[in-house]
Amino acid sequence: MDQGNAKMSNDKTVVWLGAAVFIGSFLRIWQGLDFTDMGYWLTGYQQLYTFPQGIGGGIVNWLTYFIGYSFGALLGGTVLSYRLGYALVVTLSAVLSYLLLSKELGRSRVLAAVILLTALYAGKAIGNWVGYNNLTALFYLVGASLLYHGLVNQKLIWIVVVGAVLGANVFVRLPNVLGLLLVSAICLYAFAEQWSWRKNLLWSAWFGAGFLVGLAIIWLLIVMSGHDALYLKGIDWITDMAADDGSSHSGGGLIKLFLFDQALACAYALLTIIVGLLVANWIVGRHVLIVSGVMVLLTGLLFGLINHMSNGYSDSGKWAVTGLCYILLMIIVVREFRNNISLSLMAFIAGLILFIAPLGSNNGIANAKYGLWLALPLCLMWLWQGANLRLGKFTLKLGATRLFAGVIMLALSCQTLIATWRYTYNDSQDRTSMQYGIAHPLLIGTYTTKERAKVVGELLVVMKQLVKPSDELLAYNQISMLHFLTETHPYLDNSWLEFYSPKKLDALLREKEMRPIKLPIIVRAKGNTSSASWPVNIQYLNRREARRQVFEQFERKHGYVLIWANEFFEVLQPS
Repeated sequence: MDQGNAKMSNDKTVVWLGAAVFIGSFLRIWQGLDFTDMGYWLTGYQQLYTFPQGIGGGIVNWLTYFIGYSFGALLGGTVLSYRLGYALVVTLSAVLSYLLLSKELGRSRVLAAVILLTALYAGKAIGNWVGYNNLTALFYLVGASLLYHGLVNQKLIWIVVVGAVLGANVFVRLPNVLGLLLVSAICLYAFAEQWSWRKNLLWSAWFGAGFLVGLAIIWLLIVMSGHDALYLKGIDWITDMAADDGSSHSGGGLIKLFLFDQALACAYALLTIIVGLLVANWIVGRHVLIVSGVMVLLTGLLFGLINHMSNGYSDSGKWAVTGLCYILLMIIVVREFRNNISLSLMAFIAGLILFIAPLGSNNGIANAKYGLWLALPLCLMWLWQGANLRLGKFTLKLGATRLFAGVIMLALSCQTLIATWRYTYNDSQDRTSMQYGIAHPLLIGTYTTKERAKVVGELLVVMKQLVKPSDELLAYNQISMLHFLTETHPYLDNSWLEFYSPKKLDALLREKEMRPIKLPIIVRAKGNTSSASWPVNIQYLNRREARRQVFEQFERKHGYVLIWANEFFEVLQPS
């Protein structure tokens, strides 16, 4: 009877965790209207099978677009439908994380609470629509779970499936090809279990074979969709970006950013661990008032460190939290290697995913938050359960690591609560002001500020008179969302033209001029749509900026005239 009650309690814990994560995500999907990143991705999802060339180089993330398209098709194709997709992906990620970590840490409410904290912390300041970052995290979690179970239970077929999942993940986000590095987990386990070199090689080869199978399956889907030529063109575009020193994704720039991030992560982590554990060790056994006061002080200091040198809520903690997980996971791998190889294996997999998840992004280590699903809860639970640690000649007292874990959780909770309340992707920091909807079928259930709702609503009324779905439209100054809302095709085959250099834009415009068709309607923003406050505080754009000069030269050449404007948008048509 007791075992039955325990099983029922554990099942309830999983259900409550899933419900809590979904509700936490669901409460935030109603607010915010971003015209930049969200518009770019949603336009691609919407037009994957009607105008795939409009996705541009982003087509290399074909599986992300296919999954996004599927969510739209199933849930109605509104902005809200893609945000519901995000909530479902995050919920599934939390449940998978709990089920995997519980194999080593045991099923408990504490573990569920730590994973809930991880979900809220990792999702506190990001775009809340289904996209390649949250899908990357989900695919890595599926791969990690299969890899762990395949090795511990000696199931070779699972290793093949792991490879296939990670191979498919390459089409979620191109840098995910680094998932191949997870084959090193097989080598680690083989060394610990004293496998023969032949068995090690065989299992590694089957992992590689599965990876190729995953690549082949998705490539077959791409070919069947008629997108293979566009995909190869996208690879060329990515290659050009990596070779362009002026690009935000240049190879040299990404390497410099990587080295800078790793150095700071290690420095922040060592400072946190040494100071935190020594102080925690000192207060163990002292009066409750002393313990409480010092914990509050440590929480405040760690909160400050998390936010130090950050550019805002989206990248806070990128060095301190990531570096802390790096070092603790390395300690777990080494300490548990002989005594508990399965825990050592899990820590190794978690650390490797944390390391490779952000690679290839111009956000650098800030995107490591998408690799925290296993790393952060594993580290916190290991400390919470009373790890026996030494700092040099000092052996920590029993309870010191639990106090340290408590401080980390308090600091992360405070930062998460503040960021969750104040951050909406490129929209107001005042959630109480975002209660105004826009009368448009694709914006049902989407609320923004009164001022933004007004200028967008006015623009959409005018656009309904000027264009119809599938018409070409030239929209610039970071207003990709307009293509999604009007269902128009990007004139230059990309809804976010700021990706291109001025030289490339000029070449594309000249190429389009050669076609014997009418010129498009042009819509442009007066201000910076990456600002959270538009249109209240308009950050007017520099008209001398090279890209804008290219567009204005095109407008003068073809006699475009202004036919409508409001506080933030302008509409032009050829005379």
